[in-house]
Amino acid sequence: MVYRRSEEVDVKRIACVAFAVLLVSSAMAFANETKSSQIPWMASFDHGGDLNFYGTVGLSYYGLSASAGPEFIINQFDAGGVPLSWGIMVRGVATFASYYGYNWVSWGAAPAVSLHWGVDFGGPAKFDLYAALGLGVYGFTQSFLSYAPVNFGVAFFSGVAWHFSDAIALIVDSGYVGWAYEYGIGLKFKL
Repeated sequence: MVYRRSEEVDVKRIACVAFAVLLVSSAMAFANETKSSQIPWMASFDHGGDLNFYGTVGLSYYGLSASAGPEFIINQFDAGGVPLSWGIMVRGVATFASYYGYNWVSWGAAPAVSLHWGVDFGGPAKFDLYAALGLGVYGFTQSFLSYAPVNFGVAFFSGVAWHFSDAIALIVDSGYVGWAYEYGIGLKFKL
């Protein structure tokens, strides 16, 4: 493919604008942070009424996985000087796998109660550790069986979010609903 000079200039302009937006959003980051009253490096990044959206892609044992869903933060509280927040999360998981010519998709969806604990080491080192526990429905479709059972089971999600902006965080996440599981990297958006 032959590129014209004007196309190269357009790509450079788009890259410059994207870089400027990233710098401005990083400069305005963490205006919403609540610090601990007793331990200065502990913080909470979520407050009651916040709506977050999670999305990850990653790996499973025999293939690829994806997970997504919203979270509503119900309240923030202080436990011995440690600011914590909790909410309700609904996550869906899909695993696309293949092993020796057999293909299947494991899936699951669950509501879960979430808990967040944040740390602020200064500068860009601002992290939020979270975990969520609930009950959900899961199942699979496959090429090697003639039926696809649907079951109810335990759901658990956990991860760490690096808050490089007040509205966006990079997350490393794992979770499962029954046998549908994911280990991935993605983004958390505060809507």
